[in-house]
Amino acid sequence: AAEHEVVPNALSRDGGDGYETLAEFERNGIGVAALAARLQDEGADAFVKSWNDLLGAVDAKSKVLS
Repeated sequence: AAEHEVVPNALSRDGGDGYETLAEFERNGIGVAALAARLQDEGADAFVKSWNDLLGAVDAKSKVLS
């Protein structure tokens, strides 16, 4: 059986010091809005690639079974 452990340093319900951390990023020249947009774009691109790979695999399998 797998052991269950408590995850240390989990975020608090109110986000903890998340806003301060984001402000620190900004103070250090990291544009949070631009970073968020980039991460969303990269995530969407990765999802589309995975989705297309899945559809290709399903199509290939259906041709083998036909």
